Amino acid sequence: GESSGAGATLDAESYSRVFHLKDGGRLVLRHVNVANGQADRGGGILLSGGSTSLRLESSSVRNCTATGMVP
Repeated sequence: GESSGAGATLDAESYSRVFHLKDGGRLVLRHVNVANGQADRGGGILLSGGSTSLRLESSSVRNCTATGMVP
């Protein structure tokens, strides 16, 4: 159901990324804050493979770092 609250924060505490969506994966985040992700690629959220999709609704991705190079 729908929530009218302030939402949740998913904090990776700089240990890893929060989500990795692959090969047609789909994700909708509503009222969610993704924070402090760190990885070689996709610091907060990494999308890889075909037809992968992400939709953010009243959400944020903040203070996330990708440390590597993308070819």
